[in-house]
Amino acid sequence: ISATPSSPTSVPAKAAPRGKEPTILAGAFDPKFKDAAPEGALVVGFEIGLGKFGNRDMIRSVRPIFRAGDKESFGETHGTTKPTVTLKAKDGYAVGAVTAVHGMMFDGMSVTFMKVVDGKLDPQDSYESEWVGGMGGGGPTKLGGDVLPVIGLTGKTRPDSLTGLGLLLPADK
Repeated sequence: ISATPSSPTSVPAKAAPRGKEPTILAGAFDPKFKDAAPEGALVVGFEIGLGKFGNRDMIRSVRPIFRAGDKESFGETHGTTKPTVTLKAKDGYAVGAVTAVHGMMFDGMSVTFMKVVDGKLDPQDSYESEWVGGMGGGGPTKLGGDVLPVIGLTGKTRPDSLTGLGLLLPADK
């Protein structure tokens, strides 16, 4: 399975609503997880497991990559599949947003990496990853995207698959 080269850039992504609990895209009634970065670390990427649902490409697992200073570490793997694709920020950048398509499950996504300046993100200095996973589900939804750094993941899983994904921001602790 390879990353899908096209992305839903022709359709503007709607912003996910913010509330007391972080927004999780997809997953319905599956069990929730939270995977917070170690103290002082930010999420700088993801190891993403790809699989199929029928004949559709899907994201079936995610594992966050954290960075504090020059030390990197991994969170837990949520879901189970191989092969994997790694999307990781270049030095000095971190995950600022995820643009995703989803229906009942989590289909595909791209990541916006933003420059880290004094512990905050600079949306004016950013770049987009390649698209991974499928293009099924509804129109694209964007999580994050402002100056708040991503400090972990939340989501939903079944025993064998990631079914929903969200971002933990400092206000969501």
